[in-house]
Amino acid sequence: MEEKGQLIVRIKIQCDIPVKDYAVNVVCRLPVPKSTTDVITSISGAGETSEYKQNDKIIHWKIKKMQGCSEVGTKFIVTVGSCWKQSKLELGPISLDFEIPMCVLSHLQLRFLRVFDRDHSYVPLRWVRYVTHSDSYVARL
Repeated sequence: MEEKGQLIVRIKIQCDIPVKDYAVNVVCRLPVPKSTTDVITSISGAGETSEYKQNDKIIHWKIKKMQGCSEVGTKFIVTVGSCWKQSKLELGPISLDFEIPMCVLSHLQLRFLRVFDRDHSYVPLRWVRYVTHSDSYVARL
């Protein structure tokens, strides 16, 4: 329910990767209208934090770890000073950053690695790390 001068924003993030995998360092950024005076958050899960940066007019929602085939959600109540109906157009776009360790969604894998070491003391396989990292994941509202 919206009151005059308030915008209610509900965000759900669904992790559509296999159950055995997980995403870490998930950061959701939501730009808010320039006339925003206050933001109230309701976070339900452990390992989640949110922060409103007044100078940048951006809400940061951080999730430490998100298991595959799971879903998390939150609600933000954004209080705007004037022209609250016009402020709906200024919301977004939402950007998302994340990492998926030990998973490569392109299915490219390193099969052979040779390191030239005279003593044969270097074991290169234990230093190979597969990571999927988001570069630009953006959704319009």
